[in-house]
This record gives sequence, structure tokens and C-alpha cells, in this order.
Amino acid sequence: MAAYAPSDRALSRAARILQDPRKLAAMLEQFRMPHAVLSAPVAQNRWGTRVTLAEEDVRSERAVIRFPWPALVLGFVPVVTKDSVGGSFTVEDIDVAIDIDTKDRITAQSEATTNTANDGTFVSLASISLQAPQPTLWMLMLTSPQPEVGFIFRSRYADSGGSNLGDDAIISVDALVCKLDREEG
Repeated sequence: MAAYAPSDRALSRAARILQDPRKLAAMLEQFRMPHAVLSAPVAQNRWGTRVTLAEEDVRSERAVIRFPWPALVLGFVPVVTKDSVGGSFTVEDIDVAIDIDTKDRITAQSEATTNTANDGTFVSLASISLQAPQPTLWMLMLTSPQPEVGFIFRSRYADSGGSNLGDDAIISVDALVCKLDREEG
């Protein structure tokens, strides 16, 4: 395979951009805009957990993914289904709080803010997903010998009377992970 070499035309265009302050400023401004990754690391393993958020419960029990070795979590793929036939839920209907080894919360809001409805630890389940329309690549390095990621779910419509979803929700989360070599951690 031949090495890449820019053409004379590309080099002269680059030189013109560098000499014109307005063109240079416009080019640099593009780098301040949000960008999406066109490729991502490939996960060697896929680990998952599943829990039911009962209609009468405000929150689910803590669902856990335990790894037998230090891990690099590339991202999460959440799925929400309805317990009975008919209708559906989406990841937009569910909020999640995530912790590492039951001590480090990774979905906390700013500590200067107190939001009693959200209690500062829940975010939309859609916001943690590797899937479109706004994929989130986590690259979460778990260095403890046998780390665990914990999830607590609730309806975004929850109140003290229950989930207000009208049915039980079955929530699954898969973690796409690579084994972390001891030297990397």
C-alpha cells in the first residue's frame, strides 16, 4: 500500500487558507463545533443485566454487571420492553442512576444543584446509549480487580405512587467491554 501524499492542488489550497486570516478563522471555527466519531474501538465482550421495574414501584432494585477482571467499558446498549402485549416503552421513558463498585456515581449532576424530583443522580436512559441519534462512547476504565457497574432505574414519570408507566417495564443494559491489561490500568 502506497503512503498518502497530498496532491499539488490540495497543497496550494491549504497554503491559500493559511494566508487568508478569514479563511483560517472559518476553518478553525469548524473544530469548535460538535463532532461524531466515524469509527470506534471494537468490544471483545458483551456483558449484560436485566431487571423489571414493576408498575407499583418507584425504583427498580439495583441491577449489576460484574466483571471477573479489570475492564474498559466502551459503552452501553439499553433496551426497554413492556411486560405485556400491546403498547411499548422506549429508553426515553426511563431514567437511570449508575454507580461503580457501589461508591462512585457516574450519573451525578452538579453537586451545587439540588433537584428533589431528580435527586441529582438520575439521567435519561437514552443519554447513556451507544446507539443513534446521539451515541455516547464511554471509554470507562474500571481498574479494581473485579469491578461492578450498578444500575437503578425509574420511570421519568415516577411519583410516590409508583412508576406511572401503566405496566411493568423490563429493562436490559448490555456493556460492550474489553479486558483491561494490568499494565494499562
